[in-house]
Amino acid sequence: MEETSAKGLHYIDVRDDKGEMTKAALEIKFKRIAILPPIGKQNRHPALDLTVIHASERGAPIREAIRRRQAAQVTPTHRSSCARRRRQC
Repeated sequence: MEETSAKGLHYIDVRDDKGEMTKAALEIKFKRIAILPPIGKQNRHPALDLTVIHASERGAPIREAIRRRQAAQVTPTHRSSCARRRRQC
């Protein structure tokens, strides 16, 4: 995902170890990829067109940084649909 630019920022509330609420800015990136089945199964199984969603925290937080990755069979149109998909996990 290094070659993909950030599509936008999404702000979330995060509770730290002490129970205090802070704001975190997540950089949202997404990219479409094609996953092919093994050579012996290509006649029986189609290729999958997946969207990889990568959310990582911007800046250097005091606590552990947030990094999440997900592959889904959805086509995000903008960052809010990616953020909504991230909340489902």
